[in-house]
Amino acid sequence: MRRFVTAPILEVEGSRHPGPDGLDMGCPDEVGTRLAAASGRFATLAVQGWDLPWVFRTLAGTRRWLGQAADRTGCRLTVAHHSLWCARTAWRLLSDGDPVLRAGTALWALLHDGHEAWTGDLPRPLQLQMPVLLERQARIDDMILERIAADRPGLAAWAGERLWHRKLVERIDRAASAAEQELYVDSSGSGPMSSLPVAWPALPGRLAGPARAASRMAEGFDLLAGELELAAMTGGAGRRAPRARARVDGGDAGC
Repeated sequence: MRRFVTAPILEVEGSRHPGPDGLDMGCPDEVGTRLAAASGRFATLAVQGWDLPWVFRTLAGTRRWLGQAADRTGCRLTVAHHSLWCARTAWRLLSDGDPVLRAGTALWALLHDGHEAWTGDLPRPLQLQMPVLLERQARIDDMILERIAADRPGLAAWAGERLWHRKLVERIDRAASAAEQELYVDSSGSGPMSSLPVAWPALPGRLAGPARAASRMAEGFDLLAGELELAAMTGGAGRRAPRARARVDGGDAGC
């Protein structure tokens, strides 16, 4: 059976950029992923007319840890599961803070890997060896934020001014990776998670299936965006915190 691997589009400002060993991986005027077969032939999957539901569905089908991470039932960990847990953790850790910063940080935690809907999830050490990929991911993040600002004017300031706690999201992201390896890679969903601080929420022992995970990302986005819009208008009065917290979750539903 022919094996396929994903490789990112490396087009920047309409020009082509060489991939490893000088291989031309560019694809001007398209945002997508190229599939490279063992034969060396390429096919481009361009995404046109994308929207956030497409991003959520794609992330729910994009496996973390190169497909090696799974719960005790064999359900594979995806970027959607990871994003949901990061958002839930940010929401909990900032419970006593500024309501705009809290909702904004949780919302960005939910979306921080949105670019992987286009580029796939590659191990961080590999990404660091591909500066053009990192540049492309940053551009995709900007594109997602621009779309959000256009679709929901109440989030324009959040998107334009980056109203979130960037360092906290990075810390949560790193902690999630360590805990995921401990729980889903090393012990198939049944081991301890000693790497997480006690006050942090636990990773789910049973992961949601792709359709449910995508639905929860969409629900989490709508609720956190609503929290952010309300907090920006009222300074936090009348927040729907329990409802938002209940929806930002990535577990308790099987494959």
